[in-house]
Amino acid sequence: MRLKDTPDPPCLDCRFNEFCLETERCCKAFKQYVADGEWTTESREPNYYTHATKDGITESELSRRLRVSKRELKSILSWCTLWKLAFEEEKFYLFKEIERSVLCRYPGMERAGRIQKALLCKILLAAPGSIDTKRLQDLGKEIRRNA
Repeated sequence: MRLKDTPDPPCLDCRFNEFCLETERCCKAFKQYVADGEWTTESREPNYYTHATKDGITESELSRRLRVSKRELKSILSWCTLWKLAFEEEKFYLFKEIERSVLCRYPGMERAGRIQKALLCKILLAAPGSIDTKRLQDLGKEIRRNA
């Protein structure tokens, strides 16, 4: 909600405007506008999500489910991008990146215990996404291998 005396953000003439609206992202300049009510010359690259998407899981939720610390989680998922949220300290991972890390056996996955790998696959199977038979078989094999 904007205050009446707050100027309109110049998002309408920004080249990333449609992208930000479609992907629910924002730039550092928009974060500054929300915090201070005035527009600055900060970067206009949309590097922040406004909330964790349905295709992702927050760092704290994932570490709670896997029963590992956030530091251990970062080392296990070292090949995955940890996305920043614009208005919260929380960060999140995208399911597709986690799945790629598990199935391609990126370096970091050897730091995960067998139980964590199986739990990770179960979380991925419960995640919303397309029903792909090969994907289900691959994740099922990982669960059986590590359970």
